[in-house]
Amino acid sequence: MTDDRARFLQLVTGDEFEHSGGMVLAEAAWEEFALRLKLRVELGDHEPTQIWTVRVDHSYHERLKSEWSESVYLGREHPSLIPYTRPESDIYFTGNALSARELLGIASLACASELGEWHVPLDFLNEGLGLAAGRCGAHGLLGRFPNPVVSRILKELADSPITPVVLNERAPSFWDGAAWVNYSETAEAFIFGRCFVVGEGVRVEAA
Repeated sequence: MTDDRARFLQLVTGDEFEHSGGMVLAEAAWEEFALRLKLRVELGDHEPTQIWTVRVDHSYHERLKSEWSESVYLGREHPSLIPYTRPESDIYFTGNALSARELLGIASLACASELGEWHVPLDFLNEGLGLAAGRCGAHGLLGRFPNPVVSRILKELADSPITPVVLNERAPSFWDGAAWVNYSETAEAFIFGRCFVVGEGVRVEAA
């Protein structure tokens, strides 16, 4: 299995793939908690099509499309992993004189700066606050954010008419039906084009 993974990564980072290759999602299927992706890899007009399978034993978050991809990444260093591998905190606020639009803009900018296009502000905002609907009071819970995003928001709010309060730092976790469980420290991101899967137990197999 490890040899298949190494061969796959060598294939999609090689010169042939970079110059004339690409990959497309041919099939995606759930097997209980696991996500199985069937991928078609092309290296050019004169090379045979290769079929590979990537299985993620526990997918935390995925965004999948069947579109041509010319860039591929598999590893533990990617912005899409930040909400699952970095501590998170709640941001409360008091004395707010900003509009909902201004506060939403600051949160959006912070998320884009730290997480790129891989996660949107609505993943972290307190839906009950109503920013997306144009509502915002003088005090409340802004949301729960990964700490790199928290730091960026605090920086953006430094000269604004609002007092942010950061509380409840914790490791990110999920509810498994019986208890809150921390995300795995070995979580990985599999990125191809604008698609991604974040999870644990990533395995690669050649067809």
